[in-house]
Amino acid sequence: MKTIFLALCLSLSALMTLPALAESSLVSVNINEASAAEMAEVLQGVGEAKAQAIVDYREENGAFGSVEELGQVKGIGPSTIEKNEARIALEYPPDGSPPRSVAGFMFSGGLPTRSVDGPV
Repeated sequence: MKTIFLALCLSLSALMTLPALAESSLVSVNINEASAAEMAEVLQGVGEAKAQAIVDYREENGAFGSVEELGQVKGIGPSTIEKNEARIALEYPPDGSPPRSVAGFMFSGGLPTRSVDGPV
């Protein structure tokens, strides 16, 4: 009886750790550097066309300052962002430069300043 109880406890504890292991092995993609093909492969609900729209937006506006900024890309809505939050990495380019604009704020000398004219 004692052996059955221990086996049951071990089985239950192993089952409880599976979701944590699954989340930690989730593949992510850095939206500030990835190609359209890489994003289309990793992000759910994002095909080649939407992934290319993300790349085009990034090239035109600079690095993404937040995951939420993806919502500015045509075809990417809140539900797409929500279901991919764990898959999206937000790292700056290798030169360490921050994004040029984040929600209307411009970076000048390392400190954000409000832009009246919009992003550069």
